This record gives sequence, C-alpha cells and structure tokens, in this order.
Amino acid sequence: MTFAAAMAWLTLALILVAVARGHRRFELVALGGLLVLGLAGVVPPVRLFAGFGHPALITIVSLFVVSRGITESGLLLGLGRHLERRLTGLRRQVLGLCLVTAVLSAFMNNVGALGLVLPTATRMARRAGVAPGYFGMPLAWSAILGGTLTLAGSAPNIIVAGYRAAALGGSGFRMFDFAPQGLAMCLVG
Repeated sequence: MTFAAAMAWLTLALILVAVARGHRRFELVALGGLLVLGLAGVVPPVRLFAGFGHPALITIVSLFVVSRGITESGLLLGLGRHLERRLTGLRRQVLGLCLVTAVLSAFMNNVGALGLVLPTATRMARRAGVAPGYFGMPLAWSAILGGTLTLAGSAPNIIVAGYRAAALGGSGFRMFDFAPQGLAMCLVG
C-alpha cells in the first residue's frame, strides 16, 4: 500500500469516527479531512475542491431549497388530521402517510421529504397512542422507494444520468425515465 492510499484510508477512518461520535458538525469534519489530504499531498491542490463543481451538487442543493420552501410555506399543515378523517385504522393511516412521503420523495431529496412528514407522523402516533417508531421505518422505506421514481428523486440517479451523458456523448436520463422500474419497486415495497 502506498503512502497516499494509507493516508486516504486513515483520514477516512478518522472522519467516520468523528462523525459517529457526534461531537463536531459533520460538514466541518469532512472539510477538515479534505484539508488534511491536501496538506499531506495526497490530493493535488488543483483537484482538492473539484467535487464541488459536479452538476449533481447544484441539483441536490436546489432540492434542499425546495424542501425548505415547502416546510416554511406550511403546505403540509393539517395533513395528519386529514388522513385520520379519510382513513380508518392505524395501518391505513401509516400507508397513507407513506404514499405522501413517496410522492414528495420523488421530486425532492429523500431526507427532506422524510423531514417534512416526520412531525405529522409524530403527532399522528401520539393521537393513536402508539410509539412514533411505528411510523418511522415505513416512512424511511417510502422515502427511499419514492426517490427511485424520478431523476430528481435521488442523488445517485442524477450522477448516473451525468455519467451516461458523458460516456455516450448524448443526453442523460430524462426526469421520468426511472418511473417504470421505480413504480414497480414502490408497489412491491
């Protein structure tokens, strides 16, 4: 193993430990690791911040802005009460909230979609007299599965579309090119 490879693995391990311990903000830890690799000469200074120029980063940041806009607009206020009135039984209510999460996740970041519905899920669980965790795992899966429906639904979809465009010299995937496979996964999930 070369010095550069050993240094990269050691830095990655230290970053993971620091993030897992949670004493520092994860973005500062990641930037610190990047700077360590630059100062050690593992990554040339010209390429140190090259990843920030990837088109997927701009798309993901835009999706975070959309998520925040939906949160601040109060668009989802009253969602839980509406679902509880329309759907009888706790399982149906969880399924209804999962469908909302999947649709949101198709057009925004998975974490953002989950963050939008978690407060509603917590209130619904409290009113139903169950632990909030009863909603947690189904919502997490719904966010992941919903992200498979569209190009914007998941960062890997965006990266693969960019790679395809570069490799084939043509266009990447379009917004709904993932929908047939994603819909099948959502229905099975």
